[in-house]
Amino acid sequence: MIAYLRREYESIFEDGSGAMTVHRGKVHEYLGMVLDYTTPGQVAINMFDFLDELVVTFEKAEPNGAGIKATAAPSNLFKVNEDCIKLRPLKAVQFHNLVAKTLYATKRARPDTCTSVSFLTTRVRAPDTDDWTKLVHLMKYIRGTRRMPLILRADGSGILKWYVDAAFAVHPNLRGHSGGGLTLGRGMPIVSSTKQKLNTRSSTKTEVVGADDFMPTICWTRYFLLAQGYDIKDNILFQDNKSSILLEKNGKASSSKRTKHINIRCFFITDRVSQGEVSIAWCPTGDMIGDYATKPLQGALFRKFRDQIMGVTSIQDPGPGKVKPVSAKVQSKKTTVTSVAKRAGLHKPTKSAARVPPQHSLCALKKCGPKGSRGRAGGATLTKAWKGHGLATHEQFNTTDNEQRMVPSRNGRHHRSVLGSRKVEACASRAHAGPSI
Repeated sequence: MIAYLRREYESIFEDGSGAMTVHRGKVHEYLGMVLDYTTPGQVAINMFDFLDELVVTFEKAEPNGAGIKATAAPSNLFKVNEDCIKLRPLKAVQFHNLVAKTLYATKRARPDTCTSVSFLTTRVRAPDTDDWTKLVHLMKYIRGTRRMPLILRADGSGILKWYVDAAFAVHPNLRGHSGGGLTLGRGMPIVSSTKQKLNTRSSTKTEVVGADDFMPTICWTRYFLLAQGYDIKDNILFQDNKSSILLEKNGKASSSKRTKHINIRCFFITDRVSQGEVSIAWCPTGDMIGDYATKPLQGALFRKFRDQIMGVTSIQDPGPGKVKPVSAKVQSKKTTVTSVAKRAGLHKPTKSAARVPPQHSLCALKKCGPKGSRGRAGGATLTKAWKGHGLATHEQFNTTDNEQRMVPSRNGRHHRSVLGSRKVEACASRAHAGPSI
């Protein structure tokens, strides 16, 4: 291989200035990176020396910037105060220098800083004091994690897994933010976090645009690995928005009046899916690693995704998602309605009975009047299924906000009629027989 490369590339330089230098071993240095192949089947990439110089440069620019931070960006990263004081020219040059150096490290060995750097690079023309505070936060994070390498390993499955997400209208001009990356088993060799170049009208459109932003890279990576002789069994794009997944899979077939404004560039994904070059799968939000590159996460979720991106922990396949538990209030309400129905001699409570307040557990409210209004125009019919005898009384009532009356019932007792926060005045009128609810 070395002889082939020398023959092919050294011949380009006719004056002989293109002589290649060969370095053998398991640890290599290239463009400020150290590539360590000591562990079989794995590479660890670090830029320890470069980051040490970066921290020294920061300490000279900010003498009071001591300490470390647990996250790469503050929670207000995307917020911009137009009235904030601009930095002095010298400070602005230092800001630009630090951001450019951090960007260099982000693209090579520190993808965990991608979200913060993607925003700060848009502020280098006219940075203000808020931008400097956000940069100080990032530098303190790098100071505390500068010995963290990027660990990459392939699991040998031949499956490319892309986690792509998008945040809706997070920038001052209400544009979205796309983010995501590729994994082959452990760590992410490709991570991107970019501001979208067009405004969208819904979170679904933002997700589709975010996926379309990644499509050139998704397709190119597959073509490149196939050209290198690797067997690519699948190229999976994970997303956490089911509406956008339907649009990307079905194209115009899933389009409606609310989605017709999505132009043809977004349906490029549909064509690639039909050609078998990419497949789309749903991923629960809790496992969506692309979420890391779209917003400034904090706490445990930040650490979880950061460790997966940097290869500290292996990336597992997405889970089935969380099942929403039934709240105690809803469960208690269902139990009450069921027990009331049993006492009334009914086995299956109706939908109207499920909406009855506790003080009217034996009453069912049925819509009537113009457009089914309650207590406004027309009125409503209140049906009581009395316990002990199979008779029912229907009472026509009108609601007022300031009255609360005692209503005589069929068995001679009085019943206080209150519906929610409204007071009900009822006048009895006998009608149908038989229990109803």
